[in-house]
Amino acid sequence: MLDEYLWGHIERISPEAPVPILNVVRREFMLGGAGNVVENLRALGAQVTVFGVLGEDFTGSQVRDLLRAQGADLAEVIIDPSRKTTRKVRLMSLEHGQQVFCLDDESTHTILGEIENRLVTAIQAHLAGAQVVVCSDYMKGCLLVEF
Repeated sequence: MLDEYLWGHIERISPEAPVPILNVVRREFMLGGAGNVVENLRALGAQVTVFGVLGEDFTGSQVRDLLRAQGADLAEVIIDPSRKTTRKVRLMSLEHGQQVFCLDDESTHTILGEIENRLVTAIQAHLAGAQVVVCSDYMKGCLLVEF
């Protein structure tokens, strides 16, 4: 998941609809969701192998770059061309110091078939050498819990 923050000034209301216009002056990209968990674990000094599914898109490329910058092992990240990588965009007002709008661009359908099998096989292959397993999906379709 990629968190994108667009910071700017609200100086007028749109003539097309009664909504504020944000004049963007700064853009920030951060790991969100499970990527944020990876970042926190790395900050604690943990070795982290990431298992998951990203789309074959620019957002997925950004997530991989940010995870690499954290020193995470991405060998088990699967690229699925049928999915979008989750991107959460927050428009932030500098005047008010708060969010004024949000946009989510994502696929949340459950992964199935060959992708699911590849992911399960990869996780099973690493379990014996792991000290801790952290599951973090944020309801984006990678983990399915049945009760």
